[in-house]
Amino acid sequence: MPQLLLTTAYGYNDATYDDFVSDVLTNTDYSGNRLPYSSKHNFSATAQYDQPLAEGVMLSARGEYVYRGATFSDQANTPLYQNDDYNIVNARLGVSFADPAIELTVWARNLFDERYTRDLFGGSSAFSPGAYGGFIGDPRTYGFELRKKF
Repeated sequence: MPQLLLTTAYGYNDATYDDFVSDVLTNTDYSGNRLPYSSKHNFSATAQYDQPLAEGVMLSARGEYVYRGATFSDQANTPLYQNDDYNIVNARLGVSFADPAIELTVWARNLFDERYTRDLFGGSSAFSPGAYGGFIGDPRTYGFELRKKF
């Protein structure tokens, strides 16, 4: 008997500083700014379909969608250090056998190769004045898994 499982999740996060003066010497006030790495909106949805193919043989297909809202990498909410929102789609297709207890799955993460940043930062030193850097999100990856249950 085929089975379809659908899930969704939504998160709303209004994380801001109520009262935050960073440095008494410069009196930098970050009150009202968003906390670093806190996105205001997050959403995910999954769909999984399981279909028996024969006695002891199951086909499974799964799709996942993930949305993460924009974030800042610093307390000042500097536009240069804003990580844009992004959308990721993942997929899996597998077949499992009851005897022997083996499962073979092919998968893809970030299926549409969404380009996004996870962390942007800057700083200066004598060797790199006005330096700017960051970490990018994982590119599309794909592979397969072979599992054996004992």
